[in-house]
Amino acid sequence: MSDAVRIFLHRVVASQSFPLELKVPNQTTRAALAEAREIRKAREASTCRW
Repeated sequence: MSDAVRIFLHRVVASQSFPLELKVPNQTTRAALAEAREIRKAREASTCRW
């Protein structure tokens, strides 16, 4: 096992939690991601009509 994984697992055990901050996207970011998905779907749909 690599040293990085071992250190990470020791931190998990010591803190009884995930040692990294997990960020949840806010409403603005979620809206931007949804818009990007829709744009990508539209592009894929228009290029697949041959």
